[in-house]
Amino acid sequence: IDATDSPADLLHYLSVIRTQRQDWNVAMLSQFLRGVNKASHQHPGRYYTAGLRALRLEMAGGMSPALKQQLAELLAEPAPPAAHQAAQQAVFVRDWKMEDLLPVLDRAAAGRSFEKGRDAFAMAQCGACHRIGSHVPGSETGPDLTAVASRFNRRDLLDSILNPSKAIDDKFKQTQITLTDGRVLSGYIIAEGAETITLHASQLSLDGEVIPKREIAARKLSDVSPMPAGLLSVLTQEQILDLIAFLEAGGK
Repeated sequence: IDATDSPADLLHYLSVIRTQRQDWNVAMLSQFLRGVNKASHQHPGRYYTAGLRALRLEMAGGMSPALKQQLAELLAEPAPPAAHQAAQQAVFVRDWKMEDLLPVLDRAAAGRSFEKGRDAFAMAQCGACHRIGSHVPGSETGPDLTAVASRFNRRDLLDSILNPSKAIDDKFKQTQITLTDGRVLSGYIIAEGAETITLHASQLSLDGEVIPKREIAARKLSDVSPMPAGLLSVLTQEQILDLIAFLEAGGK
């Protein structure tokens, strides 16, 4: 693992080694997790990243709470490579609505700035959940935005940012569970057995809540997007137009 930077080799070695778990000590676990984190920076593919996430979850599942705490830094999913730093600190500008931006939206078609669009992508925290292109830092917990212009026209793209819960891909919907005691929980079902389900607050979380099925009154896919509204509120009108152009260009 230390000697290779090949994504395929790293994933293969880690997958094989994980099965040999007799008498693992903290040093060995630490070395394994450092290998997983090294591999996390080698390849942008969604399924590759999902495989590494599964390895991390599997290893965490066999640890005591004390050991999880001891190795918390290594168990945490590495942040994407340092995102491009916007030139200015984000501050609230305006609670933008569709009617505010539609009259000027066509101005995103020409004369925009790539650098300012990239700055706006970082300032609005788009990279916290999304990847765009192969050279712009980002995450893969949400949909890949590289080809977003082939799925949305400019108006619908803006609408999906301003109103993220209007249309949600089922793959990214959380599950809402109502318990018999009246509590309502939301998250992602990571595991389900005959008698229990395990709900994680996020797709990256290593700790989930195990819920006995006898305590579940109802469950359904949530109609609320994990993506928060108001992300454009830290951008000016010109920055939003640069961001739209940047998205339409696939980050190129």
